[in-house]
Amino acid sequence: MNAVLVALILLPLLGSAATLIPGLFGAPGETADRRALRFGAVVTGLALALAVALAAGFDRGHSGRMQAVTDLPWIPAIGVRLHLGVDGISLPLLLLTALLTFLCAIYSLKRLPDGPGTRARAPTPGCCCSWKRACSAPSRCST
Repeated sequence: MNAVLVALILLPLLGSAATLIPGLFGAPGETADRRALRFGAVVTGLALALAVALAAGFDRGHSGRMQAVTDLPWIPAIGVRLHLGVDGISLPLLLLTALLTFLCAIYSLKRLPDGPGTRARAPTPGCCCSWKRACSAPSRCST
């Protein structure tokens, strides 16, 4: 069994679940938000390190076959198995996903999203009128 792929799935899952625990990063506020962002950056950094370690041990001479294979019984009563592996096509995609996730986490540390575009809000009447004009639907908008 190769535990790297299982760790690449479980690490972000457990990290995101940990951020949902109330009070884990202190009292709610700006400091707790920053701690949660740092924790997310650390978790994504560890996932990137695991992906790079997986790529370093990848046999490029046999990239057409599955490597780092994990095959575990999941629900033995009905014969369901967890079968994970990496081949020559999925490896760059795995690395790219880990890298971009880490870079986004680092960017969110430097520039915390803020402003009118970061929260869900009701559409403005002008937006609805523009949409109705674009779709040629009858509207009460003044043109």
